[in-house]
Amino acid sequence: MTQIIERKTMARDAKARKHVQDRIGKAAVQLSKRADVKAKVELCNEVLCNLITQLYEKDSTGWYKNLEKKTYRINLAVPWGEKGWKQGGLRQAEARTLSKILRERVTSEKVVLFDYNFHTREWFLVISSFRTKNAALNYVEKLPITMEEWGNSSK
Repeated sequence: MTQIIERKTMARDAKARKHVQDRIGKAAVQLSKRADVKAKVELCNEVLCNLITQLYEKDSTGWYKNLEKKTYRINLAVPWGEKGWKQGGLRQAEARTLSKILRERVTSEKVVLFDYNFHTREWFLVISSFRTKNAALNYVEKLPITMEEWGNSSK
């Protein structure tokens, strides 16, 4: 019994070996990086929702204030663009990653919220698929920017 108590005391007072400390440190860094990416993804989804709200605002004639007639080209500096990232609340690297994700979606998904003209480098709202603000917001809710997309695009 005395031996067990002594061993218990030794176990309690034992210091973790170097490799165990290293593993714990690496795990903490991974958790921190994951939390950072999660926060960036959540911020980007919030930025998208904010832009949607602005895009569906109408003027006194009943037309969308921030969309070009007929083409639905976005007349605002998009928050993931070179001119809009600061006012959109993103950092430049975040804006570039979001832009890359959205451009990849244009070429890989059947239904997208935003279309992109690769020649003119202009963004368009796909209003034919999203007639209302709620429909567009539901798209972001159901198909948000994900951590996986972020990881694949920020490399």
